[in-house]
Amino acid sequence: MIRMMFRANAAALGALFLALTLDATAEELFLNAEFKDACETAAKTQRVVMIDFYAVWCGPCRKLEQVTWQDREVRAWLKQHCVSLKIDAEQNAPLARRFDVAAYPTVVLLKPDGTELHRLLGYRSPSQFLAEANGALAGQRSQTAAPGTAGARDGGQPAALRTGRAGLPGSRVVLATGRLARGLVRQTALGVAKLFDR
Repeated sequence: MIRMMFRANAAALGALFLALTLDATAEELFLNAEFKDACETAAKTQRVVMIDFYAVWCGPCRKLEQVTWQDREVRAWLKQHCVSLKIDAEQNAPLARRFDVAAYPTVVLLKPDGTELHRLLGYRSPSQFLAEANGALAGQRSQTAAPGTAGARDGGQPAALRTGRAGLPGSRVVLATGRLARGLVRQTALGVAKLFDR
């Protein structure tokens, strides 16, 4: 009986330790700082700034946190190349607006001066994230860049998103969500209606 109680307590302590370790590793990966401070740190250390814009209710955001940000290779890559911030876009609306965040998760890679290098919309597996992030650092153009950047097309929307060929599941839904967030109700309704044309 005592052995069973000891094993149960040991298992509970082990689970608690694992939960605290995962939480602590997530905290150390992301800097608890203002955007300006992250840019200054990136400039001093010759790294880029990565911002993970999320919302607490967002399922793909939670998956990004639980899978991709916990991956050892991703963590090592981020520590080597980035000053990372995790921003609740609904709590920091001015910064989210500055980077035209219209869907979650949105991960933005920036030069230390705040210029956007690359943008990822939606969940990425560890291997997908590393491939795109390495490509961004190598100078490959983003297919989902923000308006006003090299990947932007007509009306500030990348062509792949406007046509629904972004290679992302539900890219028309992502586009509609962004339009709705910017108050473009009529365009959103027309875009959603096209979902049912097929």
